[in-house]
Amino acid sequence: MNFRRALIIIGTGALLLFALVSSLVISWRSAESLRDRVVQEGAQITRSFAHSAELALLYRSPENADESVKAILSLPDRVAVGIYDELGRPLVERGEVSSLEGWQTPGTVTGLVREDVSAWYFAAPVTVGGEAESTPFSSEQQEPELIGWVRVVVSKASSSEMIRDIFVFNLAISLSFAVLVMLCMRWFSRWLSVPLEQLAESMARAEQGESGVRARLFGPTDLKVMERSFNKMMVVLEEREAALKQARDAAIASSRAKAEFAATVSHEVRTPLNGVLGMLELLKGTRLEDEQLEYVCVAEDSGQSLLRLINDILDFSKIDAGKLQLEQIEYD
Repeated sequence: MNFRRALIIIGTGALLLFALVSSLVISWRSAESLRDRVVQEGAQITRSFAHSAELALLYRSPENADESVKAILSLPDRVAVGIYDELGRPLVERGEVSSLEGWQTPGTVTGLVREDVSAWYFAAPVTVGGEAESTPFSSEQQEPELIGWVRVVVSKASSSEMIRDIFVFNLAISLSFAVLVMLCMRWFSRWLSVPLEQLAESMARAEQGESGVRARLFGPTDLKVMERSFNKMMVVLEEREAALKQARDAAIASSRAKAEFAATVSHEVRTPLNGVLGMLELLKGTRLEDEQLEYVCVAEDSGQSLLRLINDILDFSKIDAGKLQLEQIEYD
């Protein structure tokens, strides 16, 4: 995996995770805000309904609450309403009556009293009295008298659908933003990776021994610094390589000169030495005393040894010059 592909994969994963998490968080916050608003509206409607149910409970007349009941049930998600006397006996139950059963109504609590996965349950007490009566002779505060309760059930269907739509909308917006950022990241990764790829290619060419390799200066500032350093390094290496080649050529030339000098000197020495040996050979053929003959033989042996040494030196010179010829002879 190259740098560009790794950058795209990491960036894409991070963006998708961000889109999902942000959608969940925004949806959760929206759901909390929506729930608070529904609870406040439900509590307010329940209090208003309790106030309008006073006459119906006082006169045991369900007809007095018909308009209020119809108005509440006409609102979205209001699935059931009920009016009960102080003993809990139902006076009015409209809508989904089953949702009004199975839960207790607290005596003085107004607002949300119960909640499950399908609905919110609101209740409010219905009281009379409690207003101050002022006369010229006395001012007394009457205690409120509890005459019953009202119940309102609000469904969560629309709220759940709205929360789901909010999540889908937020997810779509987040994914759209993620796609836009991914396109920008793709361009950015290309702008960042192309100089790296070309720098890596230049390094590979230099590793293979190609000379004159230079990196093109483009891309981000940090990459330009790397490319400039690579070019300086290549200049230094080429200068050192040129110096090494020059030193090698000088050493080879010096060695060749020494070999040529040794060959020339050996050849020039061997020529007069052959003359000396020839004269000694001729001298041996003359009439010599024993002592003189011994001296001539010693001189001849010494000359032959010197000639073999000179021939060996010439062989080494031929090896250095690459001109050595191997002798092929039969042997036992």
